[in-house]
Amino acid sequence: MKNRSIVLAFVLTLWLGACREKEVGPDLTTPLTGQFGVSYLIVNLSAGVSNSGPGANATVELRRKNNNTLTVTVKINDAQIQISDQFDATVTPTSLDNYHLRTPGLRSVYEVTYTTSDRSTGKSYINLFNDGTIRGSFGYVNPSDLMISLGFN
Repeated sequence: MKNRSIVLAFVLTLWLGACREKEVGPDLTTPLTGQFGVSYLIVNLSAGVSNSGPGANATVELRRKNNNTLTVTVKINDAQIQISDQFDATVTPTSLDNYHLRTPGLRSVYEVTYTTSDRSTGKSYINLFNDGTIRGSFGYVNPSDLMISLGFN
């Protein structure tokens, strides 16, 4: 009886493991993950007021959602502006031959497309260097009608 229980548990484990969805393609997102300080420019479209800076409390976090999708979390908590936005970004590799900025140590360039609200979509690039450094940018209009431009490295 004890042996049957063990065999049944083993078979169930194999069966449940086989039913999981498998991710297709290479893992593009793991080397791009991390939390980075940002420089930003924010324009309030309705009031015409802008804020900018390399805020001490301004970050973007890139987390792996799957092989080709990052979850982007933007947090700016400075004296004049507080922002907390989150959206998914699809990552696609691009050819270095088509990329005209020849920065020493550049290993890979990724095109990143994203939708942040009903009326804001964007396309940008993230650069990965041989030493693991990441540089990139995002620009979007958030649901509060703020136009946000971010640069990070």
